[in-house]
Amino acid sequence: MGKTVRDLTLDDEHMTIGSDDTVQEAAKRLLTVPGGILVVLNDENRVQGVLGQRQLVKALADGVD
Repeated sequence: MGKTVRDLTLDDEHMTIGSDDTVQEAAKRLLTVPGGILVVLNDENRVQGVLGQRQLVKALADGVD
């Protein structure tokens, strides 16, 4: 039988952030997770999506405040 996700070590490369947090806060958190992502949680603490460095830079380039 093949390995499952449970068999993986998933303790780094990500951090969570709320969907109402600022882009500045997202940038600060991403800087502490080299090469990682932010898992965006909604008000019910359910995954809304993921935010990587590339998406953050694009948002800033597009003028998101």
